[in-house]
Amino acid sequence: MRYELFYLVGQNNEEKLDAIKKEVEQTLTDEGAVFEEIEVITRRKLSYEVKHQIKGIYIARRFEMPEVDYWAEESKTEKVSKMETITRKMNLNQNVLRFLIVKADELPELKHKENVPAKTETEKPERKDRRDGKERFEKTVRTEKSKTEENQTKENIDQKLEEILNI
Repeated sequence: MRYELFYLVGQNNEEKLDAIKKEVEQTLTDEGAVFEEIEVITRRKLSYEVKHQIKGIYIARRFEMPEVDYWAEESKTEKVSKMETITRKMNLNQNVLRFLIVKADELPELKHKENVPAKTETEKPERKDRRDGKERFEKTVRTEKSKTEENQTKENIDQKLEEILNI
């Protein structure tokens, strides 16, 4: 069965990232997991502070665990104990801040993110004043009002001409 492992390493441990990845991979391969080639690594700012870390490195990997015959009672407990062992070892790993293991049957395939260059200070968009939008809105309202007023004056002139010509 296919699973996905998603874990977070703090930015302070970035220099040890290769050793941490090997350690996590060894933890799972000891229990019979076979990793796929694709690995997604993303550096991001965290939503909230985790163990005094503000930024982190997210790593996603897919792996295959051998299928177990669910009807055999021994194999059910064997599979559960393997996942419990993996979970216990991952919880004890101090370099991994958070982790998640899910079934990857219904998940989309892992893809590498496009590298987006960091914005420089010159590329920052100008901040628009809120009043600019209000002024633009008022101008459009004024132009619509003036158009309706023009139409009404044209109609009034037409009516007056008809009255004059009928007399």
